Amino acid sequence: MFGLDQVFGDSAQGNLQGKFWAISNYVLEIMFIVAGIVAVASIVWSGYTFITSFGDEEKAGKAKKILIYSIIGLVVVILAETAIQLIATKFTLK
Repeated sequence: MFGLDQVFGDSAQGNLQGKFWAISNYVLEIMFIVAGIVAVASIVWSGYTFITSFGDEEKAGKAKKILIYSIIGLVVVILAETAIQLIATKFTLK
């Protein structure tokens, strides 16, 4: 369930390093999924805020800021995941 058999499968064999990397990869995967969902929800929220601003410059400005920060956050998440994958591949941690 949720890949936990892969995470905890190494513990029976006593492979502590494999268990550590499996657990850390599992936790990171969950964190990236949650961050992606939050970023997409923020983008949708900014669209809703912009549509309901009805010409109010303050609300429209707030919606633009939410959109910009959401996109920046999504880019940071993607870059972080890419960097972790590159490091793991470089040092053969996978």
